[in-house]
This record gives sequence, structure tokens and C-alpha cells, in this order.
Amino acid sequence: MAGHPALVDLRLRHASAVRSRLPVVAPSYGDSLVPRSGGSEGSAFPPPRKRADVNTRGLPFTSSVRQYRSVNTCALCGHDKQLVKSHIVPEFLYTDLYDSLHSYSVISTDPHSRKQRRKKGIYEFLLCCDCETHTARYEQYASRVFNGGTELEISDEPNYLTVGNLEYSRFKLFQMSVLWRCGVSKRPEFSATQLGPHGENLRRMLRDGRPGASHEYGCILILPASYDVTRQLVYPPESVTLEGHRCYRASLGGLWWLYVVSSHSKSFPYRQLFLSQDGFLRIPKEARWSTDFILRLGQDLKRDAL
Repeated sequence: MAGHPALVDLRLRHASAVRSRLPVVAPSYGDSLVPRSGGSEGSAFPPPRKRADVNTRGLPFTSSVRQYRSVNTCALCGHDKQLVKSHIVPEFLYTDLYDSLHSYSVISTDPHSRKQRRKKGIYEFLLCCDCETHTARYEQYASRVFNGGTELEISDEPNYLTVGNLEYSRFKLFQMSVLWRCGVSKRPEFSATQLGPHGENLRRMLRDGRPGASHEYGCILILPASYDVTRQLVYPPESVTLEGHRCYRASLGGLWWLYVVSSHSKSFPYRQLFLSQDGFLRIPKEARWSTDFILRLGQDLKRDAL
């Protein structure tokens, strides 16, 4: 129902509250995701990678148009079937990005890569029709979570949003499917997502509809102070190391997504921020760390444009 609370409402409220106190000089990249005594190893927001492609102001991903090509191997079920043109990242995460011409820009910190404008989103002949329909169920549910249409219990606390009444299986499988698609895509925009053997683990879990335990490929969503900026860009997943664990961070739909892709993720110190099996998700409100990342990324892009 449209009257139910949606995450987008509270994201906008947080952005308005912090706009007047964004730091001019942000803290160092050594700051951890969640402060704790004794310091920490690694950071969710080290400097942006060189040669990173950034899609900004209007990256449209549309899943409604299906085009087919000759028979090939489906990335999910592994069967030889006619493949459909599949999106990599769901369209609903980019609602705020369209410009008046329904186009978007592709920019890069690689000085040899020129700025481009595109009229269409990023697709790939990736899945068969059956598997595309199978994964679309998770996306449809997540769209209602973010934009309204399903009953949620949302508590707006000073440092966190706490979201309850989530369907664990469908929302967790949605999060996993976004990471997996980026990992199996052959598009250059997602070349930094190298999942190795974890890609096959994710494929089997998605194929079988198994979300796994909370810590298995858990994802932390972070609401940044720089939401007014992050809602206007897409930053594809790239690897970082946090507390000895391989992670992938991305900026999608204005939020930072931090996936823990580690064989020992059960020991990840911030695992209480993963979606719990009883349907609760704590979303940290971050007012410092990612702002430095955004400022540094902007400096890199400006310098390389000169």
C-alpha cells in the first residue's frame, strides 16, 4: 500500500538534517565503518580506485524491455537457452538520476577515458527468461521496501534507521543478486567486481532460492551525510579490506552498500548490521567517512579533466 513508510522518505529527511554540517575537511581514510576503541584495520572508504568508472546524473536501468538473442549458456541455471537482455543493477535504485533528456553521463578517473553520454542503461545477455523471472521476484519486493508498497516498521534513531518486518529471504536474495550480477557481468563498468569462487557459491544459492545465514554474503547499508551527492551517481562495486575481510563497496540508490565476501564472515565485527533472520536491519547514519571519499573522488575527476 502506498501509505506505508518507505526508506526513501527517511533518506531524504536525513539528507536535509545534515546538509548544513558537512565538513570542509573530512577525516582520514583510516577511520573505520563504526568507531570503536583501540582503532581498527582498514576502512570502508579508502581513496577511490584509479580508472574507476562513475555513472552520474541519470543512469537508467530498465528491466521491462526484453530482447532475445541466439541460444547460449544462462549464467544462473547453466542451461543452454535463448538469453534475454538483463539489467545488471535494478532500475528503481536510479529514480532520482534521470535528467530532462532521460540521459546520463559516464565519467572516469582514468585521464585517457573521455566523458560519454548514453541514452540507455547497462544491460547484458546474461539470463534465460525463466531465471530472469525468478530473480525479478526479489527485485519487485525490494522496490516496495525502498519506495513504499509493503508494511514496514521503521524507527528513526539519532545514529541509525532500524527497519523491521522485512521478509528475510526475499530481501537477502535481492542483495545477493545485485552483487552476483556485477560479478558475472562482462561489461567493463563492473570489471572491479572479481568474486572468484564466491561467484559460484552465490550462483547456487540464488538458483536454489537459499539466502543462507545472515553472515553469508551479508550486506550493510549505510545512509551517508553526502546523500544529496550519492543519490546522483552510481559507483560500481570495488574491493576494499575491512578488519581482515574482503568486502565490496558500492554507491547505489544514494546509499553505500558494503558486502562482506569472506570465507570467515561469521567473525566480522560489525555483523550485527547485517539483515537479521527475524527481519530487522540497522542502517547506520554516517556523517563523516564517505564524505571524504566523495570529496577526493571529485578532486580526482576535476584534476583528470584539466
